[in-house]
Order: sequence, then structure tokens, then C-alpha cells
Amino acid sequence: MTQQAVSRVEGELPPKWEELYRSHHRTVLAAATFAAGGDVHAGLDGLQQAFLRAGERLKDPLAVPVRSWRAWLRKVAVRHVIQARADGARLLSLEGHDQPDTIPALDSWVFSREEYRTLLKALRAMPERRRQAFALRYIAGYTVGETAVIMDSTEANVRNLIHLVRKELPVWSGRETADERA
Repeated sequence: MTQQAVSRVEGELPPKWEELYRSHHRTVLAAATFAAGGDVHAGLDGLQQAFLRAGERLKDPLAVPVRSWRAWLRKVAVRHVIQARADGARLLSLEGHDQPDTIPALDSWVFSREEYRTLLKALRAMPERRRQAFALRYIAGYTVGETAVIMDSTEANVRNLIHLVRKELPVWSGRETADERA
């Protein structure tokens, strides 16, 4: 983050802020960049916004405690990127211009939406423990070890549950991840 951005958060940053940044900045940047369709600059903007808000929240004695900083930071960054994209789309007139390559084509959105619906339908049909392992790992962003602790299970069992889910999902069938190889 730039010094100018950090100075926007008034006063001294709490020590926990640096720990949060070191622990989560890569994950937050990846999520924000993904939400921005691969635009790293928009992802960095989302990252900056998330950690500015985290600094403000850490300094607020009346703020409700955050249960999962990783999830909270990712959510703030992704929401910022999506909102910035929506605001930018309203302000930019494309009349008389070619559409920029960074905006997905309508058929891509339709395909993604159908793929998403298929994924949700397949997930609903699976046993609860598999869904829980998958959601904690790929949606909430926890590591296999953290997921095992949350589920009161072993890492090997979590990897196996995730492998079974991915094997049944039409979107991911045949793709192996580092989690499954480890």
C-alpha cells in the first residue's frame, strides 16, 4: 500500500493491522483481481480499500469484532471492485467506440451463470460434510488445515472430502489441485 493511502487512516495504525496485512494481502489481492476480471490495477485498488477499512475498524472501539479477518477483507475488496466496475460502466459512454477487452462479452456471462447454476445444483445433491469442506476451502478461503480444525476432522479426511466433491462437479471433474496431491 502506498504511504499516501495509509495516511488516509487517521493516526497511528494498530499493530494488528500489520499482522493482518502480512497474513492476508496475497489472498485479498487474488480475490479482488479475480473479481475485476484479471485487472491487477483494479485488484490493487480493492486491496487498498479493504486494508484502509480494516485500519478504521481496528481503531473503532465500538465496532463489532470480526470473526474471520480473511473473509471480511476479501468481501470488502471484492465488493469495492464490483462497485467500482459498476460505477465506471455507468460513466463511460461506449457510443462510437469498440468495447474494451476487459469487459466480458454477454455470452461469457450467460455461460458463467449457467455453469454456476449447474455447480450449485450438484453441490446441493452432495452430503453435508462434503459441502462443508468444499465451502470452507474454496468459498471461505480457509486452508486444508484450518478447515480440518473447524470441521473437527483430519487434514487427510478434508482432502478426501474435497477430492470427492471435485470429482462429482461437472466444472472441475478431472482437474486435480495441490490440496489433493499433498
